[in-house]
Amino acid sequence: MFINLNPFFSLLGAHWLLGEPISPMQLAGFLFIVAGVLFGSGGMDNVIARFRRAKVAAGGRKAGM
Repeated sequence: MFINLNPFFSLLGAHWLLGEPISPMQLAGFLFIVAGVLFGSGGMDNVIARFRRAKVAAGGRKAGM
């Protein structure tokens, strides 16, 4: 699953070694790749479950209120 991050590291390497500019479109593509890895690996499930546990522990109210 983390092999999907190869384009990102190639982008960083090209920028660092060759001085290639990084465009906003490339950064947007990287965000899509990271989102896909998180959803595909089940990482988002862990984040959502942690948020729900914190909400229940706070009595259903937002923390700090």
